[in-house]
Amino acid sequence: MPKASLVIWVSRKGINYEGNDEIVWFLNERTREKFISDILKNLQEYKSIRKKRGKMNVILIGIREEDKEILERFKNNFNFIIEESYQRKIINFLK
Repeated sequence: MPKASLVIWVSRKGINYEGNDEIVWFLNERTREKFISDILKNLQEYKSIRKKRGKMNVILIGIREEDKEILERFKNNFNFIIEESYQRKIINFLK
């Protein structure tokens, strides 16, 4: 499994993320509404402020089909690793 700077998962309760402490702090300060587009836009801003080069790995868990269209706008800046569910990821890891 590749290393990722941020893990975003979508559940019935909303959108959550975890990962690099500095990135999570930045997103918590900048992101008012937790929408995929806002999170990725702020993550792109973080990359430009920190002068990060190359693509950043982002794992997306449980993303809806409608949100996959949003990913097209950010595909030049991020490598997206899409997983169906967190539970399946853990089961595959334990095998």
